Amino acid sequence: MHHQRTRMEIYATERGIEIVRQYMDEGKSGLRIKGRTGLLQLIEDVQTGEATFGVILVHDVTRWGRFQDVDESAYYEYVCRSHGIDVVYCAEQFQNDGSPLSSILKSLKRAMAAEYSRELSEKVFMAQCEFTALGFKQGGTAGYALRRATFGADGRQKKTLELGERKGALTDRVQFALGPAHEVAVVRRIYKWYVTDGLGDTAIAARLNELAVPSETTRPWTAWLIRGILTNEKYLGNLVFNRRSFKLSRDVVHNPAEEWIRRNDQFPALITHALFDRAAEVRRRRQQGPTDDELLEMLRRVFRKHGRITSNLITEFPGIPNAKLFGIKFGSLLHAYTLAGVDSATSFDFVTTRRAIRSTLLSTISKVRMLIDQAGGTARLIAHPGTLLINEAVTVKIVVARARIDIGGNVRWKIPTTGKPPAHFTIALQMEIGSIVVRHYYLFPLLEPTGHMITLRGEDPGGEWKFRHDSLEAMFGLPARPR
Repeated sequence: MHHQRTRMEIYATERGIEIVRQYMDEGKSGLRIKGRTGLLQLIEDVQTGEATFGVILVHDVTRWGRFQDVDESAYYEYVCRSHGIDVVYCAEQFQNDGSPLSSILKSLKRAMAAEYSRELSEKVFMAQCEFTALGFKQGGTAGYALRRATFGADGRQKKTLELGERKGALTDRVQFALGPAHEVAVVRRIYKWYVTDGLGDTAIAARLNELAVPSETTRPWTAWLIRGILTNEKYLGNLVFNRRSFKLSRDVVHNPAEEWIRRNDQFPALITHALFDRAAEVRRRRQQGPTDDELLEMLRRVFRKHGRITSNLITEFPGIPNAKLFGIKFGSLLHAYTLAGVDSATSFDFVTTRRAIRSTLLSTISKVRMLIDQAGGTARLIAHPGTLLINEAVTVKIVVARARIDIGGNVRWKIPTTGKPPAHFTIALQMEIGSIVVRHYYLFPLLEPTGHMITLRGEDPGGEWKFRHDSLEAMFGLPARPR
């Protein structure tokens, strides 16, 4: 790069050209425009009129780039000339004057540059394949629980490299070596969690982060890092190359296994072949998803352990999908319970009763408006769902509290009392267990901040700040209408 700049400066001085701006792409490949910040900025300045110069000096034709599509180089030059800026090649033996001869020579040099890159890429790839077959690692980091060991031309090991450390000489070769014992232990633990305990990539990453286990880069563990450990054959002691191709800076290509270059058992394995194969089988099955019979057996496992079954118990059970999946797969959670033979009194089907509960809520809102009207007041619905504005001054929110069974087998009713904005009063419809019948009506005034929920417990229905009524008429101090 330095000698190119020097030659261009001499060229400009000899011809009385003043250099007012420089665009450079040091250390960048010329195979594609992406990442060429200097060239991109030059083209942008030309197109937007920011360019305050009339000539662009380029060392030679190949400095535009060794694009595999030779017309791409020609296009960028055309963009400059179309905006009234000449392009001059300082090291070429011809004048870039638009003559037929200069056009032919530029096309020929662009084609030669593209072919040079292609041939060089092929030679480098073949050399990498040969060195892999000899047992040497080709570029990149070692990975967690592994290290890079350098070897001299005489075959003797020189040193073990840490992350970010470079080999001492270009002729040195690199092989894998085992990392610290505590990292090796973590890799084996990851396989156990995945194969034996049924944890997924995300759950394993979360557990390692909770345990404050540092990753290779000291950054938090991610599912992507865990997947790399569970699927890479280097943890078997195998050296594998050409799993992916990125030739000539094009898109990454995932090559079929028969094109991989490998050398098995090149260095000590961290895990057994049997464990690696089991992890691969688990991943294959998880990607396919469990069958209907397997899903139903999962429900039976939950029921056998707890003696009952709820959506919370399903979701919290290790190695079992979220309860929503069963509802989607079998039409409803209750239907899944029936097919699995675990139907019980505590398995209340929330899905099939949602519409009925919604109808109860709407009819209650209508009844409250009617009762307020009978008492001589006004009530209208406002934008917030289930919220009434009474006498244009007081807001009342009407909610439904459905019975739920917690993990301990206790009946609970959760009542939300907050909102934006909060209502002055909340009327809660406490539903019977496993039913769409209203058990009681509760009236709550606006409370001091105590959280987002009020919990009613089946074993302790009282409370001095709760006003319970058996009917809406009693709540509003009106006589009940004949039924």
